[in-house]
Amino acid sequence: MKASFSNALSRRAPALGAIGVALGLVSGLGGCVSLLPKSKPVQLYQFGRDDAATATTPATVVGRGPAGVSGVVLSAVVLPRAGMGDGILTITGDQGAYIAGARWLSPAVLMFQEDVQRTFEARAQKTRILDRGQLGAADALLRLDVSHFEVRYDGDAAAAPAVLVGVRATLTSVDGRQVLQRVFTHREPTADNRVSLLVGAFDKAVDETLAEVVDWTDAAAPTLAVAPNVTQTRSVSTQTTQTTQATQSRTPQ
Repeated sequence: MKASFSNALSRRAPALGAIGVALGLVSGLGGCVSLLPKSKPVQLYQFGRDDAATATTPATVVGRGPAGVSGVVLSAVVLPRAGMGDGILTITGDQGAYIAGARWLSPAVLMFQEDVQRTFEARAQKTRILDRGQLGAADALLRLDVSHFEVRYDGDAAAAPAVLVGVRATLTSVDGRQVLQRVFTHREPTADNRVSLLVGAFDKAVDETLAEVVDWTDAAAPTLAVAPNVTQTRSVSTQTTQTTQATQSRTPQ
């Protein structure tokens, strides 16, 4: 009986040893996990016009050309390389940096382009944005080069920063013969150096700038749409005059 109990205990010894090793490994792993650095969650922000506000004030499309609405293809929206991603860019003198612990919800260039389209839908009266596949129905091409899209820390280090947004808008007729260009700049100050206030300043600066871009496009695009008609009318008038002169020269005296 004692021999049987001794043999059973000796058979269990390896199993008990394995359990002990396993517990030791788990304990060691638990210690390793607890030593990993803990990072703070990154707060995500967005700017731009609210979709709900856009849906309540749609643009009225009544036609194409001078008598109605001019079709405009948004050929490109370009942001500075340092500001086109999801980092919130700040400029102090000749140095740049990103705000720690804060990011845009998606790349800034995508949000900016979406906001351009929403602003046209909500505000434009004489123009509408067409898809690039509708180039044949367009009266003009619109290109937006964003030169400034950053938080500016100027002067006194203790002073509140401002958000600077600058856009160069270029309207080109479909045939490429006419080009209109204008620069829009908006500087929005903040009351304090807090991320929430900075994002609010971005929101207002972008809205104000794009409102001016849309109003300018509304006024300028129809002039590009009528240009081909004017050229054609002049050519016909010239041809008619030449025909009249030729007829008169053939008339016998």
